[in-house]
Amino acid sequence: MSNKQRQTTTNKPLIVESLEPQYQDAVFMLFGGMTYQKIAKECNVKYGTVRLWFMTGGLCEPAYKELLALRARENRRKFKSLNKKFEEYAPDALETLHNSTKAGNWKAAESLLDRAGFSPVNKIKAEVENTDDKEVSELVQELRGYVKSDNLQSDKKTA
Repeated sequence: MSNKQRQTTTNKPLIVESLEPQYQDAVFMLFGGMTYQKIAKECNVKYGTVRLWFMTGGLCEPAYKELLALRARENRRKFKSLNKKFEEYAPDALETLHNSTKAGNWKAAESLLDRAGFSPVNKIKAEVENTDDKEVSELVQELRGYVKSDNLQSDKKTA
């Protein structure tokens, strides 16, 4: 995308800006997670009126959908950024995990895996006695090899 195209899309006014203040408020309230009932109470209108505003073809529906699309676009951008950071930091995190288990701190290793969203924590619990640091360390080595191998890349493609 060229700079000119990027400027045009970022400077384009949002649909919600063209609505009257009451409708703008309603759109932002729904976007913020409020229910139709709460929006109706805040705007001093009936529940059915709010439903009409946001139904297909309703006055507020295009503005709301535009905000949802902007949020989705931003979330995809953030996810790509997080994915790149994960790939960058995963080897260091696994090295820390390995060093923690070598030092006998298997709880730190378990916590690190859990926070990273890995389910091997269950595998470690099932296969290793909590006091057997050598086996925990071996499993961490196995996990490090898994991350460095092509298995991680092939798992990403199938996910």
